Amino acid sequence: GRMSGQDLISFHEDPEDHHRRSSTYILSLYDSDNRDHHELRGDRRASLLDFDPIFPSIEQKPETSSELKAKAMQEIIDTEKSYVAALHVLQEVFLIPLRNRINTKNQIISEEEVKAIFPFVDVIISLNETFLQALQDTLSREGSIGDVFMQHKDYFKVYLDYGNMYNKSIETVMKLRKKNSNFDTFLEECRKNTKTQRLQLPDYVRHC
Repeated sequence: GRMSGQDLISFHEDPEDHHRRSSTYILSLYDSDNRDHHELRGDRRASLLDFDPIFPSIEQKPETSSELKAKAMQEIIDTEKSYVAALHVLQEVFLIPLRNRINTKNQIISEEEVKAIFPFVDVIISLNETFLQALQDTLSREGSIGDVFMQHKDYFKVYLDYGNMYNKSIETVMKLRKKNSNFDTFLEECRKNTKTQRLQLPDYVRHC
């Protein structure tokens, strides 16, 4: 499903941090090619969860490393799904309507202004759709999620380019809102769209 407004704000602080944090987390916990799939031991067995005062003879079975790995992978996939859904809102509600009106009598902003506000957005969407599919395929065949990150690491360099254009994007939005009443009206209509969760364009651009 789509993210709530709060989910979007809390999660997408920085897309580059998103992928770095996810990859660091999974790679630090698991090495799917070299880790034995044995039951976890140690403090987990000593936890209160392993003791049932009513049925003391029944011991809760600790999760295996493969089960923990699958859970972690699913969490990453669910997060990526939410991220891709938010990118599609940015594209469908804001970018496409503005771009389709270029050079028409209903034009709101110019082609140059559209490019300034939405740098690399189409590329980022395509990249993350491919990345999400790779994650899902890997989970279905119980492969190494670390391999997926390594295979896509070079593609995420686009976030460096996006970061360099970010300030110009926000500045363009703010300037146009002041001098272009049609653009300001368009953004207000977008904010009322149920897909945006009442978030505004700068919120999506900031967390792209």
